[in-house]
Amino acid sequence: MNKQIICVFSGLVCMAQAQDPTQPEWPALAAPAATATEKSGKPALRLQLIRQQGKRQLAVINGQSLTVGQTIAGYQLVRIQHDHVTLRNEQEQLVLPLFVTTRR
Repeated sequence: MNKQIICVFSGLVCMAQAQDPTQPEWPALAAPAATATEKSGKPALRLQLIRQQGKRQLAVINGQSLTVGQTIAGYQLVRIQHDHVTLRNEQEQLVLPLFVTTRR
C-alpha cells in the first residue's frame, strides 16, 4: 500500500512540474533584444503585446513596455492600434504588426 502511495505521489509531482503544451508563450519582459540587428543594419524590433486599460495604451516591444511618446532603439512610438504600432525616427516610419501572417 505504501509503495502505491509513493508511486502516485511521485507521478503527481512530475506532472505538476511539466509545462502545459497548450499554454501560450508570453514575452520575456526581463531581457530586451533591442541590441539585435537585422541584415539591413536596422534594429530588430518585435511587437510582443498590446494592452489597453481604459484610456491607457501600452505596447511591449522587445520586452520593453512603452506608451505613446517613448522611444526604443532610436524610434519614437507615435501610435498604438489594436493590431499594430507605428514607430518613427528622423529618416523613416516603421509599422510593427502584432500578428505575423503567413500564406500557404
